[in-house]
Amino acid sequence: MGGVLGGVLEKPKKYTPPASKGRANRRKYRPRSVQTGKGRAAGYGKDWEAYRWRFLHYNKFCYCCGGKATVVDHIVAHKGDTDVFENNTNHLPMCTSCHNTATAKYDKFNPPKTEEKMKWIASRRERFKVNIAVKVIPYRKKK
Repeated sequence: MGGVLGGVLEKPKKYTPPASKGRANRRKYRPRSVQTGKGRAAGYGKDWEAYRWRFLHYNKFCYCCGGKATVVDHIVAHKGDTDVFENNTNHLPMCTSCHNTATAKYDKFNPPKTEEKMKWIASRRERFKVNIAVKVIPYRKKK
């Protein structure tokens, strides 16, 4: 504790945590995408980023609520299947809120509840009076 020592104010001692043992006691580091099968490990690489940018450039509004689209949703959850992942007719533009709700409610199941998801999307489109058509963009550019 701080106090007075011979008329001079003494500084209180600072707490110093015990020294770290380094990486020895930690779990071996692996990128999160590899741990969970998400991100680049699930196909979301440079090709997807380029496609996503093009798709959202031509489809600016959320298919469900009419807000600004920021996410490309897979209608049928791909679960790692590249044919379903790259299918041009399997993509919808969505805002983050609609996408997160639909994914949490319907895509986490195995098999995913696609019919219920489409009913939910239709009800939101009706409630918000959204009449937007989706422009289909090819996933990969022709070489």
